[in-house]
Amino acid sequence: KIPAMNGTTRAEFINDLGHNQPSIALDGDGNLHMFASMHHEGWKYFRSDPVSGTLQN
Repeated sequence: KIPAMNGTTRAEFINDLGHNQPSIALDGDGNLHMFASMHHEGWKYFRSDPVSGTLQN
């Protein structure tokens, strides 16, 4: 289970070498890419729809 985050707290994954923690990257086209579960099992990959427009508060 991924801990709930409030934007100020760092996630802690006990007994994990970092292979199952999610990794997020933003490419040059504005797409977010997320990789997870990359240790001893098939990894999971997700990609966002292209980002467009301006950010809203």
